[in-house]
Amino acid sequence: MNFVKPVFAFNLVARGLPPGEFRPALVKQSAHHMREEGTEAWDAFQAIVAETDGLPYPRLETLEKLPDAFIDSIYVAVQGLWSMGYTEEHIKQMFMIVHRANVRKRWRDGTYHLNENQKIMKPPEWKPPSLGPYVQQLQRRGLWLPPEPRPSDER
Repeated sequence: MNFVKPVFAFNLVARGLPPGEFRPALVKQSAHHMREEGTEAWDAFQAIVAETDGLPYPRLETLEKLPDAFIDSIYVAVQGLWSMGYTEEHIKQMFMIVHRANVRKRWRDGTYHLNENQKIMKPPEWKPPSLGPYVQQLQRRGLWLPPEPRPSDER
């Protein structure tokens, strides 16, 4: 599923703002909302753990909160990227850069190694994703350059 299109469409309708502009106040708001959603996800998980102590399944009212927090996190992340001026294609390209780095966490024995918390471990030769070259390429194409003054701004 393409998560970007509906978020972009919502922001265009709700805010009346097209994509492609850097909006610092909305970037800040999105970063703050990411923290809130992380807290909501953790709280929902803790509620599920507490409720399943001795029960086969948590109640629906408890169970529905965790996917809501995760999906809200996706929504807010896309909105944050939109607020930075990225287009759908930019987000797709950056996602794939990060994804390819994650896939490279395979160890020399051909497997992925997990720690005690089930986190995928990074082999010694692993290198983190570098979005810098792609972002620089976008800057060279004019993303995040100050807009040209309009005639009404020159007064």
